[in-house]
Amino acid sequence: MKRNMLKRMTVVVLAGFILSGCSGSDSEENVDLDLTEMSSTMVYAEVLNMMLDPESYEGMSICMDGTFSSWEDPDTGHVYCSCIIADATACCQQGVEFVLTDDYKYPEDYPKEGDPIEVTGVYELYEDGELENYHVAEGKLEKLLF
Repeated sequence: MKRNMLKRMTVVVLAGFILSGCSGSDSEENVDLDLTEMSSTMVYAEVLNMMLDPESYEGMSICMDGTFSSWEDPDTGHVYCSCIIADATACCQQGVEFVLTDDYKYPEDYPKEGDPIEVTGVYELYEDGELENYHVAEGKLEKLLF
């Protein structure tokens, strides 16, 4: 009887860890694709697939970690932010653009170039002038590792 109870409690605790979301965050939001839990080779392959077949990921909640990078369009003044994700050997990199919630103000609430970051948000299509692009929207900086 005690043994069965111990097994049940163990299963419940493990399920809690698994369902807790991105990197053990206290957030209760569900993450459809947690890139932080994959090996660097798998992350690179998954991110490449996101670029090649973005429609398959549209609307998914995604958690990713990498380094912060930004670029300002000199014509419009718009600042684009990305999470740069390297492969296993760090020779190849992919950037996933993200937009944080309105709770964050640029540049005061953003990390410095090259700082390690973790971002969670929803992958969605957006129009930028005449172009259609995808980014992680409504993003939240779950943790800054510096």
